[in-house]
Amino acid sequence: LTSCWLPGISILFGTLCSLTANILYQRQARLQQTVSEEASILAASTQNVLHLLRTNQPDGGEFREARLMAGQAVADYVATLVGDSRGTEIMRVAIDDPITRMRKSVSLYEDVLFARGRDLGAMSSLVSELRYQLTEIGILRARRLSDEALALPPTHFLILAILSVLILAGFILVSLGSVVVDPVSGVRSPTPESTLLFSILCGVYTLFYNFSRDLNSPFEGVYQIRRSQTAALLIKTKRLMMEVGLGDEVNFGYDNEGERTT
Repeated sequence: LTSCWLPGISILFGTLCSLTANILYQRQARLQQTVSEEASILAASTQNVLHLLRTNQPDGGEFREARLMAGQAVADYVATLVGDSRGTEIMRVAIDDPITRMRKSVSLYEDVLFARGRDLGAMSSLVSELRYQLTEIGILRARRLSDEALALPPTHFLILAILSVLILAGFILVSLGSVVVDPVSGVRSPTPESTLLFSILCGVYTLFYNFSRDLNSPFEGVYQIRRSQTAALLIKTKRLMMEVGLGDEVNFGYDNEGERTT
């Protein structure tokens, strides 16, 4: 009986394991690259928007509202990137998108200048670059959220578990033909080699199952995407805000102990 279905199940299980690891690893690699690019462009756009709305330029005091809006938008974006879940981020995008607020701050800057009958002048190239960076950040964010949504369903792991149980059951059936009888007690038991091999198979299947579930959650567990770059960006952003006088007016979303406050 086992010679008929056990080889087919083993081939199916091996193919599914290979496919699972390949899909999840490629997804993890794409997410890591996207998050790194997103954080890098966000750092550059933060410097540009704060430079555009600096106070030591003519009429710089009139840009206070735009500067505060941009600073809070950047702080909210970084805090979301560092510690919020996908669901929380999607709700923030739908209700109060930080990228949209940064675009509004640039529009406020232009409105102040145009109201005074002035053009952008030397700042036109900086405004164009900033708008391009914000567009790139939006594209990268959409790509990252799309990849995060490509998690394998629970049914996939249920099939893995069922195939593992079937293979182990087949191994037990095969091992029944090699049981030995204790000459003293008369108890029938499998050979030590069969017991050892069965234990190794159980351990390997369990490790692979946990490994796959771990990879399926890219921002949790052992094989998670490292947020060190985004955490460094949060520190850098706070320093930039303090340099332009926004350190006490912007809520960065984390307290001094590193706990989320919003």
